Order: sequence, then C-alpha cells, then structure tokens
Amino acid sequence: MNTRLLEDAGLTENESKVYLALLRIGPATAGEITETSGVHRRNVYDAIERLKEKELVSELDQNNKKYFHPSDPVELVNILKKRQRNIETIIPDLKRLYENPETKEIVQLLHGDAGLKAIMEMQAEDNHDIFVLASRDSIAEMLRFTYPEYVKKRVEKNIWIHFIFNSFEGGKTVSSAPLSKVRYFPKEHSVPSTFMIWGTKSAIMLFTEKNPVIMLFNNEKIAKDIMDYFNLIWEIAIR
Repeated sequence: MNTRLLEDAGLTENESKVYLALLRIGPATAGEITETSGVHRRNVYDAIERLKEKELVSELDQNNKKYFHPSDPVELVNILKKRQRNIETIIPDLKRLYENPETKEIVQLLHGDAGLKAIMEMQAEDNHDIFVLASRDSIAEMLRFTYPEYVKKRVEKNIWIHFIFNSFEGGKTVSSAPLSKVRYFPKEHSVPSTFMIWGTKSAIMLFTEKNPVIMLFNNEKIAKDIMDYFNLIWEIAIR
C-alpha cells in the first residue's frame, strides 16, 4: 500500500511505514519492525512514540521483551474527526475577529468579479505566496477568464499559490497551472466561505444569491490566524 494515503490522514512517512509493517506482521519487536518497514531502528522508536500518542500503537511486555501492537485502522477516522473538531474550535475566534468593531478600520469591502480581479492584482503586486481555501467550485468558474493573466503575473514574480478545493472538479482550472499546489477537502467537511491569505493581508469571500462580497483585511494578526486555520486543513486535505 502507498504510504501517501496514510500521510494524507496525518501520519509522517516513517509513521506510515511502521504502522503498515505492524498491520502486516502483527505484534512485533522494534527489531522486527525495522526489518519489515525498512526504517532505521532509531527512527522506528521515534515513530512508535508518535503512533502511541495517536493511539494507533500499544505496547506490551512479553518474556522481557517489548512488543508493539497495531490498533484497528478505524482509529485513523477518529484522528481525522479529532482534527475536524480542532478546526471547529477556532471558528468562534474567526467570527469574533469578523464581528469585532475594532477591525472595521482595517477592512475593505469589494464585490463580484471586479472585486476578485482587484484582489488578484493586489496579490501579484504584493509578491507573497498565496493560500486559498475555496468553499465552493463557483470560485473556479469566476477564475476561468482572469486566471491565465493572473498565472502569468505570478510566474513572472515566482509566486506560488496553494489551493484547497471541496472537489476535484473545482480544482481543474488551477491544478495544471505552474507554481500551483492543489489539494481537496471532503465536501461533508466544507467551510461556508472562501479564505485567502498572502503576506500580512487576508480576505474572506462570502457568497450571496448575486455577486460575492469580499472582505479584505490588512492586519498581520488576522492573516496569521487565518493562515493557522489553512494549515490545519492543508494537513488533512487530499492530494
């Protein structure tokens, strides 16, 4: 089995190899795991400790030897659910930032295609890597006509963009573009808004029945908070 699938669930490469080895051979010593997994013995112990923290491995002494037991793979689902709960805990903080009167002085409202185009021009001018958590596929539709010029400007300045879409369909427009990394987040865990972060700036796109409304923030703390949110989702998103 490709360890990448387990890495998508939040395990490191060594953790994935060790866990797969235990699933294959059952309870085993560190030496047996090293031989089966191909991971260096020292790294095996490090991986086991992290897997124990994730409740994917347990330890039992038998005949003066330590044997390590794999947990039921269903625990991988529990790990993802725990991460989802962690993400949900920061939503109230984001909402407080959004609703805080103190932020009104640092927020600008933009609308529709013109607003999105203004954001993209700003991103190219600011010359920072860009991170986008797309709440729905319609943003890909909005990007269809402006994206080629956007890509050209990004490539000229060597600006990378990282996208997380709700579905593979939404990522078609951007996945083949240079300097682009795209991952996908299950629709059942989708977010209601689109988030963008670059440098100390960030934006939240809210979709209405007509044109989307974009809230642009020029504040380092807000950008950091949203970036932390993005990183959490990036770790569990599908490549």
